[in-house]
Amino acid sequence: MSSTTDFNAAALHSFLNQPVNPAMIIYLAECASDVVECVSTLVPSLVPSLTSHQGRPSESAGFYILVPDLRLPSLQEFIYRLVELSKIETPILMSTLIYLARLKRRLQSCQGSPSTSHRIFLAALILSTKYHDDTPYTNGSWARLSRIATQRHALRLSCDDVNHMERELLLLLNWDVSIPERDLYTELRPLINPVSVVVLLPMPIVTTRLQNGLSFDSSPMRRPAVITPHALRPTMSALAVPAHHTRYMAMSIKSNQIPTRYNALAAICAWITLAGFIVLPNTFTSIEKSESLRKHQGGKVLQSAVRNVQLLPLAGVLCGVGVLGSCWLWWKWQKNYVWLIAQVFM
Repeated sequence: MSSTTDFNAAALHSFLNQPVNPAMIIYLAECASDVVECVSTLVPSLVPSLTSHQGRPSESAGFYILVPDLRLPSLQEFIYRLVELSKIETPILMSTLIYLARLKRRLQSCQGSPSTSHRIFLAALILSTKYHDDTPYTNGSWARLSRIATQRHALRLSCDDVNHMERELLLLLNWDVSIPERDLYTELRPLINPVSVVVLLPMPIVTTRLQNGLSFDSSPMRRPAVITPHALRPTMSALAVPAHHTRYMAMSIKSNQIPTRYNALAAICAWITLAGFIVLPNTFTSIEKSESLRKHQGGKVLQSAVRNVQLLPLAGVLCGVGVLGSCWLWWKWQKNYVWLIAQVFM
């Protein structure tokens, strides 16, 4: 493998391995706000209604909300709240950029209400989550997560609102929720290139740049020439795989961050569980053998069987301790079953 390919793989791995940071949220907010122009006055959305399958316009306004008394939260604050509460991982969150780009092409020269960008992003995040992992949240859960009601901000979405937003977005996308490799590279390039700076630059320079905030401009330092679509092709396709592959990749990356003492504890629990399962068959084999020979050897066999029964509590204790310890480790490290299974077979 050439040095260029090694560098590209390291840059992408570093990007996927890091948690969601403020630079990502700022960039997402900028992209979501560019989809449609939001007017400053509180008016119904001017985004054209979608056309039904029969060719007649739908009666719904689409991406519409009025909060006359309270100010809406900023889009950055809204995205931050969703990420904080939902614990969305970086690959799923960044995939929303692809849907936002498609919507921008469909909704050129359209205008919307102040909350249009909030709703568009939420609908895109829901589709991205369902595309990669359809298990965590229902639309009702998303409605609860998106509500902000404080003394300064107000945004209240019902489950019906979220259902309607999802249907509208699917129709706008022509039900195309796929994430091709070329689209991934185009939309993620501004985010991967700053990561390549982190890979190349010395730590003091990186720290200074992160403190000053990452900008997504086209300066030569931000866009190294070594990052090419061809070089990233072997690894970029990992983000376009089905849900269970994406979760497996994220868990595998996070496995490297688990401290050594927990790796040792997981191995000990695995060995304790294995010892319990080794003792357990011997217990029942001895009992069965003793029962079959009881008629011929009488009290001697019965006495031997009673001694063997003492192995049963030992087997139960070993299995219980090992399984409970493994379950505790699985829960502590965010249900990372990939790491736990790896410790069992290592």
